[in-house]
Amino acid sequence: MTKLFAGPVLRLYVLAPLIGEFFLGDFPVVLLPLLVVLAPWYGAAALLIREVARRRGLGWPSIAALALAWAVVGEGLLGQSLFNPGYAGAHLLDRGYVPALGIGATWTVFVLSIHVAFSMCLPIGIVELGMPDHHRPLLRRRGIGVCVLLLLVGAVVTFSTAYQTWGHFTASWPHLLGAAVVAVVLIAVALYAPARAGHGASSAARTTSPADLFAILFACGAALLGGVRLPTAVGLVTMAGGVLSALGVFAVWVRRRRWTDRHSLAAIAAGLLTYGWSAPIRLWGHTTADHVLAVASGALYILAELAVIAWLHRVIARRGE
Repeated sequence: MTKLFAGPVLRLYVLAPLIGEFFLGDFPVVLLPLLVVLAPWYGAAALLIREVARRRGLGWPSIAALALAWAVVGEGLLGQSLFNPGYAGAHLLDRGYVPALGIGATWTVFVLSIHVAFSMCLPIGIVELGMPDHHRPLLRRRGIGVCVLLLLVGAVVTFSTAYQTWGHFTASWPHLLGAAVVAVVLIAVALYAPARAGHGASSAARTTSPADLFAILFACGAALLGGVRLPTAVGLVTMAGGVLSALGVFAVWVRRRRWTDRHSLAAIAAGLLTYGWSAPIRLWGHTTADHVLAVASGALYILAELAVIAWLHRVIARRGE
């Protein structure tokens, strides 16, 4: 049992909730013990998504699709923030409300995008880049079973916490059914996608600078996190532009240009530091104590992000890249 959550497995189990909730700025550093509560839903999901994709020889599009299905289940069926007008007292459905779907377009685009990109894909990318064999399976049958049980525990905790905290809200059955259907379709698409292809890394391929990649992806992340604060129409265009531009980078550049571990590191650094600047803003409160805690938490999160980047840089250097 001690070997079950060791090395890359433990890293991914902890990194997913750490990035998904703390680096985002949802919780200050003094609430780090909440990782124990959050990890079953975030960490077990990241492990299972990664394990399913890699065992089936699937690539990042499948990982992203499975992550999106997980996000739809979490925000649509469990926490139900997609449908709850009183969730967190933040009036999440007011901006870009779509009556037929019962969702706020601004919140839906934002929360599903950050869950896919930052809560799942980013920690998986970090852990894989730190491994000599990026795609080797991490869990045996017993480990998969434990992760399934942990995920179920996390699902119960997520639903019960949201239900008790945000007004005992339950969405209408058509909305819940619609979210369930979307999640099932995404899982089917992910599992039956073609096996991963190579990066097209021939010596004659055009090389994209990791620095350029970092700058573009950082701008995409800023568009997503900054766009949610803009007026509805402008914000939606800004967020959609950031998401689609990032997808274009990975869809085109990875396949057509020479991609190395340094490019992966640049993408990871862009993701981590995107959250780095946004966390203190999200944590900013109303009192001097709130402000001090926001700055202190943000500074510690940035130091942790820089430590992850530095560690990955050393790992790549030891490989001679």
